[in-house]
Amino acid sequence: MSNNRLDYANQILKDLYSSNLDLSEKIVYNYLRNIHTGKNELNSVNSTYFNKWITRFKDKQNIEVFVDPSWTYFCQFNNQRQCIVRNCVKIYVPLRFSHIYEGANKIFDFLEKNNIIHASKICSDIRNDDIVIRVCNDQDAKK
Repeated sequence: MSNNRLDYANQILKDLYSSNLDLSEKIVYNYLRNIHTGKNELNSVNSTYFNKWITRFKDKQNIEVFVDPSWTYFCQFNNQRQCIVRNCVKIYVPLRFSHIYEGANKIFDFLEKNNIIHASKICSDIRNDDIVIRVCNDQDAKK
C-alpha cells in the first residue's frame, strides 16, 4: 500500500475515532459509503434513470431490470428473475452522477451479452456503493 493510501486509511480511522460515536459496523459502513460523495453528487438516480434502464433493457434476452415495489430504493438487474447468488463475489462500482447512466449501460450490456449469472442493483442516490454486482465465481468477476 502506498504512503498516500496508508495516510488516507489512517485519516478515516482518526475521523471515526474522534467522532465520539459508539462505533458499530453499520456506522463505519455508512461513513465509508458516503465519504467524498459531496453535496453536489446527491442527485436522484431513481427519478432520472430507473425508468430509462427498465425501458432500455426490456427486450434484452439475458437480463431483467425492475424496481421491486417493496424495495424502491434500488433498480435491480438480474439475468433471470429468480437469480439467487450464494457465496457470491461482490463488486462495488462507485460512479459519479454524470457517469452512472452510461457506466451502468456498459456494465449491464456486458453481463447480458456474456450471459453472466448475476444479481445486481443500483441505488437511487449517489454513494460509494451505488452499483453492486454479485456474480457466482471469481472467473466471472475477473471478466
